[in-house]
Amino acid sequence: MAKTTIHDRLVAALQHRGEAIIAETRSTRYTVLTRTRRETGEQVGFYFVGRAGALRAGRTVAESRPVGAYFRAKLLGATAS
Repeated sequence: MAKTTIHDRLVAALQHRGEAIIAETRSTRYTVLTRTRRETGEQVGFYFVGRAGALRAGRTVAESRPVGAYFRAKLLGATAS
């Protein structure tokens, strides 16, 4: 049985929050998911998840910033059980 990677855990946690994987992307380095504002439901950008578990947020890969350690740990904790 293969071990679940951090990448897979992050993607699963974001999908559980209601974000969707974008299939048609130009990036081969990142898995791209939508980023929606929870209060209004409007799309405000994208989440970029790297193969080794890097988590970034922004409108484009070039403009993206790493997410805070607290949010990343919260996502990983949500899928730990």
